[in-house]
Amino acid sequence: MTEDLGTLLSNGFNTWKRNLNICFPFIFNIFVNVIVAIIALIAIIFAVLMPLLYEIGISDPFTLFNMDEKELEAIIISAIPVISAHITEYLSIIVVIIIVSVIIMALVQAFFTAGAVGMAKSATGTGRTTLSDMIKFGKQNFINLLLAEIVIGLIILAGIVFVVPGFLAIDFTHGFSEKDFTSFALIFIGAFIWFIYALIISIALSVVQYALVIENLGPIDAISTGFKFFRNHKLDVFLVWLFIIAISIGLGIIGQIVGLIPYLNVIWFFVNMLISVVVIYPLMTLWWTRLYMSRTGMLIAEDLLSHPF
Repeated sequence: MTEDLGTLLSNGFNTWKRNLNICFPFIFNIFVNVIVAIIALIAIIFAVLMPLLYEIGISDPFTLFNMDEKELEAIIISAIPVISAHITEYLSIIVVIIIVSVIIMALVQAFFTAGAVGMAKSATGTGRTTLSDMIKFGKQNFINLLLAEIVIGLIILAGIVFVVPGFLAIDFTHGFSEKDFTSFALIFIGAFIWFIYALIISIALSVVQYALVIENLGPIDAISTGFKFFRNHKLDVFLVWLFIIAISIGLGIIGQIVGLIPYLNVIWFFVNMLISVVVIYPLMTLWWTRLYMSRTGMLIAEDLLSHPF
């Protein structure tokens, strides 16, 4: 038994209403990543800024808040030679901290994304889900999910070949000339083709993360399975993707309108974030999960009749 798209979206919405806890992975993801970012900033302050201030004779950084503009200018001028002398060391520390932070954030996001898909699978298949599903599916799949995302990112990055001819046609040794306008045109056209290529790849591999978690696949198998699913259900995948994009555009338009009203733009920022995390992201996850399970026969007739939501 296969649901039509309208029924699928409606049942996905009803599943969300009965399982509002599916928003927790997205909330946890934001919360943990904010903490990681704060820790990274503190690490940079203590590893770079504090030694720098000590080098120029400031042992208490809080004294900076009591200085006037001229005193701060003098501090900045005196810091320039120190920064120049230790630029490689400071940059190395900052780069290492940023790389470690990005890796941790990517792992955190992969864990909670896998957990959210796992919760959506349980909610779609049984009608209910708990946070234990998030932990279970997150632990099982976050490494494979991260690797799959890296591979997809590299596939999209391969589209850089479309802009290479334009750059190679520019003669950087003699400055820019009228001939270079053709090269810039090639770069622009190449960038546009790259954008279209990336868009097609994104749509074609939309269900990769869902296939990976739902069927507990490895990264390469998930990409292969996701692409095969797209080939067999192109219209369904495109329509769900288009529907989700339409919702995002609708929220963006509302944000632009509200942004014209003083003070409301700040309020809308938090309201939009709340709507996205509590409603949009969980619904997207449920719709994609239900689409995959429905079209691959994982939602059998008995399941749909006993707990359609």
